[in-house]
Order: sequence, then structure tokens, then C-alpha cells
Amino acid sequence: MSHARTRARPTRGWLPRSRVCRSGCQTSPGTAGASGRANPRSAWRARPRPKPTGPRWSRRAARRSRPTPVTSRPLHQAAAGDFGKWGLASLEQPALRGFLATAVGAAWQRRVAQDRERYTQALGRAVIVTAAGDLYAFTPEPGPAGRWYRLTRTSGAVLGALAIPAAHKIAYLARTPAMHGLGIGVIDLAAGTSSRPVSIGADGPVSVTYSASPPIGFWIGTPAARATAWRQLDDDFKFHALPPRTARPRGPGLDATARASVRLRALPLDLTADWDDQSLASAIRIASTNRVVAVAIPGLIDGNTLAWSPDRGHLAFVAQLDDHCAPGAANTAAFVADPSTGGTQELERAAGGVAIQWLSERRLAIAGDHGVSIRSLDDGAPPVAIEGATGLMIPRERPRCAPSEPSEVAGDEVDPPDVTTSDDAVDAGVADAGPRR
Repeated sequence: MSHARTRARPTRGWLPRSRVCRSGCQTSPGTAGASGRANPRSAWRARPRPKPTGPRWSRRAARRSRPTPVTSRPLHQAAAGDFGKWGLASLEQPALRGFLATAVGAAWQRRVAQDRERYTQALGRAVIVTAAGDLYAFTPEPGPAGRWYRLTRTSGAVLGALAIPAAHKIAYLARTPAMHGLGIGVIDLAAGTSSRPVSIGADGPVSVTYSASPPIGFWIGTPAARATAWRQLDDDFKFHALPPRTARPRGPGLDATARASVRLRALPLDLTADWDDQSLASAIRIASTNRVVAVAIPGLIDGNTLAWSPDRGHLAFVAQLDDHCAPGAANTAAFVADPSTGGTQELERAAGGVAIQWLSERRLAIAGDHGVSIRSLDDGAPPVAIEGATGLMIPRERPRCAPSEPSEVAGDEVDPPDVTTSDDAVDAGVADAGPRR
């Protein structure tokens, strides 16, 4: 009985609300139920609530109506970590045009211009190394770990690079599964920009060189029926075919094979020797001093590795020590010669090839079996290892009797080395380094 009375007793307050809903809310799509009848409970919830009043609510409403402050802190953090990727791109991003039109955006543009100048100065002094298959600019200072600046973002697909110091540019070759062949990218050290690799349309062999006369720029050569077919890469990264039988421009070049092995072709013009078809010679003659430089027999000097120090006071090169390559034998070595006397000094031996690059008058970087280290010609100065670097921009020169080691094809994203970054402005560094001379 009590249960029946409870169900029969009307709920206090619902009867007048249901009448109001039948008259005013029945046609509302948000209050109609599945049967088409109005739902009194939904109608009551849908009624507008009275606007709160009082000083507390007035302050809260004022805060909500206040415009969101414009800040550039996210851009500061991104550019401090990777200025080459985020700094200049932030000025060209269409989604940031509204931000750049504000006062904070104008200040950000001035900050990017200042950091860009310091960034390019750091690139000009840095040594270009490879780590996890990509190119980085490394300055030994400030700090014990130095500072890293990422130049390429290919997920570990870089095979080798060719530096043109006079043009302040670097061309690199990369191989990714997406391109189905070789690709070429350009790094502009003066502008602080780098491009993604564009497909060459060939799997190899491919030659890359630079022309200082029109058409100026990097040339890409591929084998043709009778001669090498050359194409010029313009500033918009478009290829332009050159006339048939165009001669190869003078200067260094980078050769890549279909097996992804890369070699540097850079025979010097101020040194004479009886070079063989592999650019090897038992001795070289320095024209300025008429001195002869040689290594112990049966060693052969690799002409593509000859490099003068910035003051031309020393000559560095890589030599093949023996014609017979035993498995695991350290058959290549880095030397420094004194042009005034012809004497040589051995710096390092390696089994997997050696690459050298001058940093200053008496310092040079050497890539060997144990990574990259900075060696000084001063007596008693120990070598300083560059932690995380696996090679130099210049391809390693291995003994000609040893088979070329194929480079790894890029797959998943490769983690970059641990780099020194901060939320402060981009640090230009103070190391005295530069491109290979």
C-alpha cells in the first residue's frame, strides 16, 4: 500500500514545469524525446540560467574577456635547439603571418636576424662531421662537449659531401628508399640554410662537381652513350640539361657508384707526381720549394687527399701502406709533411679508411677507426675526441686493394647525437675551424 501511494503521489514541482514545457518547449529539437513528447527534465535544464553578479564574478568576467597575450617563447625554445630548422622557417610560415604583424612578431624578426648572423659565423668556423648518417657543424668550444648544429635531416641517408670554400656551399649525396635512387642537397653556409635532397633520377654512377663559370652552380653528371651527360642544379633546385659533350669543369668532384660507395676526386694543381689511374703515386714534388715528399716503400700517396694548412706551412695527406690488404690490417695512415724539408710525420693508422681536414695552422681533424679526433702538431698535445662523431664530411679513403664498404640505406628515424642546447640565444662558438682547403 505504501508503495502504491508513493507512486500515485505526484512529484512536487514537476506539474507546473511540465505544463510550461508543453506550451513552450515541445517543438525544441533538444528537448523532444524518442516518442516526440517534450521531456520536462531536459526543458528545465535548457532554461537560461541567471547571470551571476557581484564583484567576484565581475573580476572573473574581466579576466575571461582579456585578450590572450602574444608570446614568442615557443619559437625561442625551438630556435635555440635547432636554429637551422626553426629560425628562418618561422619567418616564411604562412600560419605565422598574423603573429609577425604584431609588435612581438616584429621583435622576433629582429632577434632572428641577429641570431642568423651569429649562426652563419659559427658555421664558417666549425668542422663538418657526420653522426648517425647526417651532417653536423661542430665547434669545439664553448664547453668541454662543444656545440653541435644540425645541417641535414635525412634520417641517416647521407653518403658523402663536397665542399666549395669559395662559394661557401656544400653539396651532399643521399640515398633514401622514397627516392628510389640517389638524391642531392645543398647547404649554404653563408645564408645558414640547407635543402632536402632532390632525386637525381639515377642510381649511379654519378659525379658531382662545381662550376665557377656560367652556368654557375653544382653540376651532376651521369653516364651517357658517348660521353657524360651534365646537368646544372639552379638555386631553385631544378635541373637544367647542358649541351652534349660539355667538358667537366676543373676542380674537385664527388663520385658515387651504384653500390653507394663515394670517393672524392681532388687532385691538386700545384703538386706534380706520376699519378696512376687510381690517383696514387709513390712520391710528389712541391713546386714552391722543389722538395720531394714520399712514404716508406711500398707506400703510395693518395692524391685526392692532399690538403694544405691555412698558412700553407704544412701538407696533409693519406697514404696506402701496402699493396696487399690483410683482413683487419691497418693499411692506411694520415701524414703531415713539411714543405721546406720534405720530412713526414705519421699521425694515425686505420683499417677502415682515413679522412683529414684542417682546422687551423697547427690543428686538424682526423677520422679513423675510433671516430673523429682533433690532433695538434705541437709536441705533447694529446688528441681530443669528438664524442658522437663517426666521420668527416670528406669520405674516408680506403686502400684500393680493399673492397668498398657500402653505406647503410636509411630506414627509420635515427636519433641524433647528444648535443648541447639551451633556451638562450644561439651561440656562435669561438672555435677556429673551416672548410677543407
